[in-house]
Amino acid sequence: MGLFSKLFKSKPKELDITTPDFKPVTGGDAASIETAAIVNCASMGIANSLINQFISERHGTEGEEWKRGMEHFIDTPEIPSGNIRCIHVDLGEDSCAYYFNVSRPMKGRLKVFEMINKK
Repeated sequence: MGLFSKLFKSKPKELDITTPDFKPVTGGDAASIETAAIVNCASMGIANSLINQFISERHGTEGEEWKRGMEHFIDTPEIPSGNIRCIHVDLGEDSCAYYFNVSRPMKGRLKVFEMINKK
């Protein structure tokens, strides 16, 4: 048995980074700007997945029971530009809208753009 085999004979344990209190989407019920749900992640790609999961928990399977409709950012003097995202949901004969605070993923995205532009 070699030196490295003796030192590293067992596989490293996987880190458990989950906490019982952490929820990826917190805050309000997303039914209005005032009760916007907060998306806790660092990228917009993950934010979109979390938003889809949030909507699916209320309306069923995406593509069957509901589809994403028009999406836009709320831009008013009271709300910093790009922080609240409104997503319209088509439910067949009905529709509704959900509001999500995506300021954290947007900050991550802006930092990446800053790093790219510095080169």
